[in-house]
Amino acid sequence: MNSLFVGPYRQNNLTGLTSLSILHHLAANVPTTHNLCCRNIYTESVNIDRTNQLCDKFLDLEHSAKRPDIIIQHVPVDSVYLNRAVYNICIPIIDSRNIEMSQLIRLAACNKILVDNSYSYQLLSTLIPNKISLINYSPIIVDIAEQLKLGVYQHTQKLYFVGTYAENMDLLHDLILTFIVSMSGNSDVSLLLFLTNMSQKDVEALNKYVQQTYNDINVSNIFTKVIVIPIQPDLSIINNCHKTGDVYLAINDNPKNALNINYAKYHNKRVIDWSSLTYEYTYRRNKRISSIGFHAPLQNSLVSIVTNCQNEQTTATDTTQPIEQIIWE
Repeated sequence: MNSLFVGPYRQNNLTGLTSLSILHHLAANVPTTHNLCCRNIYTESVNIDRTNQLCDKFLDLEHSAKRPDIIIQHVPVDSVYLNRAVYNICIPIIDSRNIEMSQLIRLAACNKILVDNSYSYQLLSTLIPNKISLINYSPIIVDIAEQLKLGVYQHTQKLYFVGTYAENMDLLHDLILTFIVSMSGNSDVSLLLFLTNMSQKDVEALNKYVQQTYNDINVSNIFTKVIVIPIQPDLSIINNCHKTGDVYLAINDNPKNALNINYAKYHNKRVIDWSSLTYEYTYRRNKRISSIGFHAPLQNSLVSIVTNCQNEQTTATDTTQPIEQIIWE
């Protein structure tokens, strides 16, 4: 049996790293009765330079293409290609919270749909219940340096977020506001924002938003407890982010995947995702101080996280399955 993996594993962003992680896991777990080959695609216009992170085995897989019996596609929903002559498996890259009917029809035509995060599973399992599975795969383990030095923030309880700046801008504004409102009386908690694809102007603009939010609600601190940290989409750097923080907020708007969740769990960090929060997407965004009431669910969740994070651990049952067991069962 021949299996072909198609995905943006050379793409220099978080989606590309996710695709690379999936390919890495599949290559390490392919049955002896199967052959695995791969083909890279690009789903976004980003700086492309990840060849040096592809081991020789992956390069060999690219040049060993055979007529596939199974096609595994890690692609945006609109890019799913259906070959009726093979078994089609899709790991959809979902880029918005609203999925259109045409996309559902395309997904429903696949033999199996695999997702690696609770949000996508909850969304699609109600719409396409009979073909969807929640999967897991191992992160790529790389050598990392000592955790980041944070000075006065080093001994605080560090809530942290890792994501792409532009795709999460609205969420970041909400998160900053609710953190400052709910944590204004707690000097032992900080919020670290590890963000990719940020220009210097973006960094300055977000720091200005932080300071303006403190001013608007008349909160003064000797030290600002929200720290904006621009990073590169590099496995070593991302590992270091998770080694540094304490409680990972896996509440990204986009991209939604398990890349960072896997690394947080590897470093034994508590993970808070959408399924852990009493938070509704319908609340009004970016109305700032005049609409603080709309931020109450997220605010209450932050208070609960900080209050209980030292004693409370994630107790949710793991309902995921290893990806290789589903593909090559």
